[in-house]
Amino acid sequence: MRVRVDLELCERHGECVAAAPDVFWFGDDGALEWLEHPPEELHGDAAYGSTVCPVMAITVGAD
Repeated sequence: MRVRVDLELCERHGECVAAAPDVFWFGDDGALEWLEHPPEELHGDAAYGSTVCPVMAITVGAD
């Protein structure tokens, strides 16, 4: 699985961070960070995190 975030679309609402904090988080500088290749046990969290993004900046798919 590969998680992609379009940073030009991302408005840092934080919905993904709230929904899947082991996959998405804000760095010390306030920028969104994420696991590009989450372990299998986090695939469901990554997929859910992508669905809650209000601007649809997150895509999850095959490597």
